[in-house]
Amino acid sequence: MPVFANGEKEAALLKDTMRRVGARMSRQEFLFIVSNIYHAFESKNYKPWSGVYNDLKEALKQCKEHLFAPITILNVGCCAGYEAEVVREVFDSVDVRRIVLTDISPEMVRRARTRLAALYSQIEFRIGNIEDPSIGLFELVITHNLIHRIADLPRFFRTVSKVTLPGCYYLMGDEPSIRFYRNPECLAVYQEMRTIEERRKWADPRMWVDKLRRMIRPSEKEKGLFRRINDRLRSQFGFTDDLTPREIVKLLHIHSPSNLPKDLHIDFDGFDWNELHRSYLQDFELVQVWTSDEMGGTNPSELPLRWQQLNDALREKYPIDGSNFTVLWKRRAL
Repeated sequence: MPVFANGEKEAALLKDTMRRVGARMSRQEFLFIVSNIYHAFESKNYKPWSGVYNDLKEALKQCKEHLFAPITILNVGCCAGYEAEVVREVFDSVDVRRIVLTDISPEMVRRARTRLAALYSQIEFRIGNIEDPSIGLFELVITHNLIHRIADLPRFFRTVSKVTLPGCYYLMGDEPSIRFYRNPECLAVYQEMRTIEERRKWADPRMWVDKLRRMIRPSEKEKGLFRRINDRLRSQFGFTDDLTPREIVKLLHIHSPSNLPKDLHIDFDGFDWNELHRSYLQDFELVQVWTSDEMGGTNPSELPLRWQQLNDALREKYPIDGSNFTVLWKRRAL
């Protein structure tokens, strides 16, 4: 059973949601099922854009400088293989003796296999968690856009510590930073951007024409991601009511900030890397932190020039207050 960081209050909220939709299963199985169905429909790949990509690449370069090739790599929560592709931009094939990619979603593992099988000479794909002792030990363990989805953080980080060789590295990438949401200037700019861009979108007549077309003759894809998720939950698992879009988002991103009054609040509202260190990662030393995306996780390159300039100005003024952070940790020697 997941041990929620904020105690039984949040666990009770989750239980109430499960009761409302008729989910007859454990809380852990409930979270697992919703996540897998989401990824079966919406297996979008990460793209090499914005600061998140640059941060990941810089952290990998630092790892390459301090590790003796060839190395072993474990990519936990590999999704469709984005991280392993970026690894190959930094490490040559001969630099990697063995790389293992794991994910709880069979659909994601299939996509990663199709995408990456030819990139490495020794690559393995596993469905499930990383607690199996046969998985081995690694010089570099990577999680990217994953920790805020993990319900039982103590158990997960204990396992990360076990599979990371002493003196070697754990790279935690693209996680929501509480520093951004506690910075009033960053938050004010983000909220202004969201308000203005939302108004601009609704004022675009092309959006209304497209909306009308979808209403008249919707395709299966245009039926809507959340509708398809709920249909699958009803037909396959006997749910009697729908999860709201916000509930689905929060079930997928457990530790992401809750900024709406009716959000399902389960656990942390973003992370403080120092608190993660004190609470869960005492076996590691903090090597370096990178933060990016001062537009609240919105890709700045897709926004009008005004917001791109504000993003750059905020990054200059608050270099570690971006909405996403990447941290490189080093496992203490025994």
